[in-house]
Amino acid sequence: MLATAWLTMQRANEPPAGPADNAPENTYAQIKVDGKVVATVYNSGVSEMSNRAAGAVGDLQDPPGLLGPNLAQWRAENYAKRLGGTVEKASTAITQAQWKPRESTSSTYSREQLDAAFAAMVEAGQRTSAQGAASYQSSLSSSERQTDLSA
Repeated sequence: MLATAWLTMQRANEPPAGPADNAPENTYAQIKVDGKVVATVYNSGVSEMSNRAAGAVGDLQDPPGLLGPNLAQWRAENYAKRLGGTVEKASTAITQAQWKPRESTSSTYSREQLDAAFAAMVEAGQRTSAQGAASYQSSLSSSERQTDLSA
């Protein structure tokens, strides 16, 4: 469990692989009601909307198996229908064929990965301990470092 937690922390410190799903350059469409944007759907299928719009959309269930731009299109059309608005497709919208799903962030690790992570974790702990001891020793004055051997 320690090795799994350590691997998860290491992954969290890695820079993201490209812009976030909800970055402006990933916009698929906006849903407008009376000229105002009430929801935005992104190429990955992720969506953002106001609380009012979310209340009106209700418990809309996505069809199984839809991903990426196909999901984005389905959501945009259904949100517009439920909200009484229109879909304005963005110039940054892509097709399903152009979409590249993000790499999986599975937290299932092999025995070899866990063993290597545990070894790296122990080594990092030993380095930190050694650095702490060295900085402590260097902070002592010479009189504090002398040992009374006569006792």
